[in-house]
Amino acid sequence: SLKAAWQAREIATTGADPVIFVDEPVLACFGTPALSWDAPRVRAALDRVYSAAGFPVGTHCCSNTDWSILFESAVSVISFDAFGFADTFLIYRDPLASFLRRGGNIAWGIVPTGGDELSGADPRALADRLFDLARRAARTAGIPENDVLRRSLVTPACGLGTRPRDVAERALAVALDVSRILRRSLGLAP
Repeated sequence: SLKAAWQAREIATTGADPVIFVDEPVLACFGTPALSWDAPRVRAALDRVYSAAGFPVGTHCCSNTDWSILFESAVSVISFDAFGFADTFLIYRDPLASFLRRGGNIAWGIVPTGGDELSGADPRALADRLFDLARRAARTAGIPENDVLRRSLVTPACGLGTRPRDVAERALAVALDVSRILRRSLGLAP
């Protein structure tokens, strides 16, 4: 909590509006002996961190989990591996709908970050896939598709810190191309 608040204050000194991301590496273990807490306890722990920041907070979960934990938390942005886990993300229909209706944002990790998947990544095909996912999310929430798209971020599927530089640069370049396609479709400046 203290680190999130400190980071938010430091970013704010630059004049930028901070969004702090809390990387959540153990939510994939929810429901196993490795993480024996129940959903309310996990949500309460995350909410303490979110509220301490004093600014919008996002969480990245790079594997599958019980997505209702995040949908029902105070998080502003949910970042996830949409390339690998979009179908399981979208099955949480009611919690997803509530999250979107309250103004939640989704960071769609639509760009693969490794191996052959990244080297063959086609920005147009990934954008089309993202449009389909946003359409499905909008139908679930009963809100216009453009509302979901306007509250969407295009990201790599997972962190790039351990990837070789050329792989990280390729993933970011593809994400930028997908974002440009998305922005053009919404009539926004590139």
